Amino acid sequence: MGNYVCSGSEQFDAYYRQMRTNEVPKRSSLDPTEIPHLLPYLIIGEVESPEILRYRLVGAHVRERAGRNLTGQNFYEFVTPGIADKWRDLISRSGSKTPLGVHAMFRLSVESGLQIVGENLVLPFLDETGFPRFYVGYCEITEGVGIGQERLKTSEALSWTEIDATNMRVTETTREAVV
Repeated sequence: MGNYVCSGSEQFDAYYRQMRTNEVPKRSSLDPTEIPHLLPYLIIGEVESPEILRYRLVGAHVRERAGRNLTGQNFYEFVTPGIADKWRDLISRSGSKTPLGVHAMFRLSVESGLQIVGENLVLPFLDETGFPRFYVGYCEITEGVGIGQERLKTSEALSWTEIDATNMRVTETTREAVV
């Protein structure tokens, strides 16, 4: 993979590869005691339905830098429609045979003009039936702070690289902004 801006993304990638052995790891195999330095940056999402990707955990770094706690909320209600559609498409194509993850650089801005920029590495984890129902992401906000409770004006993927988690190979890269 590579091309990471943040060293934490590289560390999360290495941890995931170590967990994989011969298959995509199960959510139950995620052991926070093995990566305590990454916990403030981790986000765990659970696919409940095609319209609900629920934040189950949002790390302290993300909460503090974004100025809001998204735990328990639906991801699709937080981002703009273009980003929501991109994620819905990825999840709909992600099945037990080809679980997909993504590496993205992003920018979020609100009506007042405040914005945050960061990097996400989001990888699938299987439920006990072998379906990729959980997405665990390393998210580091590299610029800006405190968009707070303001409504998002834009959410952009400045780059979007899809990853086939069965072999950790890039399947698609988009460099233009997806709003």
